[in-house]
Amino acid sequence: MEDKAVGGHFQRGQVESYELECLHDIKGKTWTCLVAPQSFIDANAGDARKFSAAVSLEDLADVLVAAASSDLSMSTELAAGYRHQAELLRECAATPSASENWNELVQAFGDSYRQLARELAGDWVVPGRFRSTSNRIVTFKTWNELARPAHKLELGLVDVYILKGWTMAGLTARLSTLDSEEQPPAGWFVSMAGRTPALRHELPPIADIGEFEDARPILIAAVECLAELRAWFDTIGSRVLALSPEAAIGNLIETAARLAEETGRSELAGSLLELNLREGPQL
Repeated sequence: MEDKAVGGHFQRGQVESYELECLHDIKGKTWTCLVAPQSFIDANAGDARKFSAAVSLEDLADVLVAAASSDLSMSTELAAGYRHQAELLRECAATPSASENWNELVQAFGDSYRQLARELAGDWVVPGRFRSTSNRIVTFKTWNELARPAHKLELGLVDVYILKGWTMAGLTARLSTLDSEEQPPAGWFVSMAGRTPALRHELPPIADIGEFEDARPILIAAVECLAELRAWFDTIGSRVLALSPEAAIGNLIETAARLAEETGRSELAGSLLELNLREGPQL
C-alpha cells in the first residue's frame, strides 16, 4: 500500500516497483493499493491506474459517514468516532504535507492566486497553499458541506464536486427539472470528476505554474465563474441539491426500519436494513 498527501509526488521508479511486485507473484495473490486525496489521484491518473486499486481519502470518509448513518445497531459513541475519523480524513485530503519539496516560484504563484481571489470574491474562494512543482490542482473551501471546488490548471477545468451521495445520472435528472431561470450559470455542465459527479467549467489550460502574469486572465476567469456558481448555490443550488434521491430513499428506508423495530416487527426491520445496505450504493 502506498499513501500520498496533497501536492505529493512519486519517487523515480516507485510506481514501477509496485508493478514488479505483482508480476513476480506467480500465484497472483499480491495486490497494490494507492491511498491519497482525490486531487492527487486525478493529477497522477496514469500512474494511479498502474495500482490494483486507487482509493481516495474522500471516499473513505464518505464510507465512514454512511456506515455511521445506516447501521442502527451501532452505538452512539462508535458512530461519533466514525464521523470524527471522516473529518480527519477530509482535513488530511485538503492539507498539504509539511514534508513536501517546496518551490519558491510555485509558492509565489499560489500567494498571488490567493490574493487575486480575495480581491475579486472574498475569503470564501481563497485556494489552498501551493508548495511544490507537483501542484496542478488548486482546491478551495467546501461550500456548505455540499460542493468542493477545484481548479485543474493543466487540464483547463474548474470542477465543483457535488457531495451528499449524488450520482451523475441523478444530478443530471435533478437539474433537468429546473426552470431556465433556475439553471446553473452559463458555461457549467454536469460531468464526472474522477468517481464523483461535478459541475464543470472549461478554461484554457495553464502549463507553466510560475508565470503568474501570463496566467492572470485565466485565473480571473476561474474566480469569476466560481463566484457566479457560488451565488447560484446560495440562492438555488443548496436547496435543490441538499439531498440526492439516493440519500432520500435511504433515509425513508431507515425511518421505516426504525418504526418496524419500535413496533416489535424485528424481522421486517432487518429486511429493510438489508435492502438499504444492498441497494443503496447502486441507486
